[in-house]
Amino acid sequence: MKVLIVEDSAILRQRIVGLFSGLAGIAAICEAQDAQEAFLAVRELHPDVMTLDIQLRTGNGVDVLKQVKRQLRAPIVIMLTNHSSPLYRRKCKDAGADFFLDKTTEFGELKYLMQRLLDGSFRQDRTP
Repeated sequence: MKVLIVEDSAILRQRIVGLFSGLAGIAAICEAQDAQEAFLAVRELHPDVMTLDIQLRTGNGVDVLKQVKRQLRAPIVIMLTNHSSPLYRRKCKDAGADFFLDKTTEFGELKYLMQRLLDGSFRQDRTP
């Protein structure tokens, strides 16, 4: 499985890489800190899963989500953000987010969720 981490904080990107590095089944982990890097990485890597923050250095995670989900074989997107109000949750769900985690209260669930995706517990029909 190929994973893309889109997060403006270098420290948090490294924490997520550390969480995922020990999981069997991850073939590649790529990182992006803004919308432009995210779009480039999606085109080049074709990730199966991406974590995506709403607030980026440049651009907006919700806009990235909308663009990515328009692709024929869009990745599973896990929104991971501090902007976790019901308004943002609804906005992200409407834009196609598969999962939504609050960095402050649900960060610990990220590794568990990724493991479930890797072992097929949340497998989705990915056919075009």
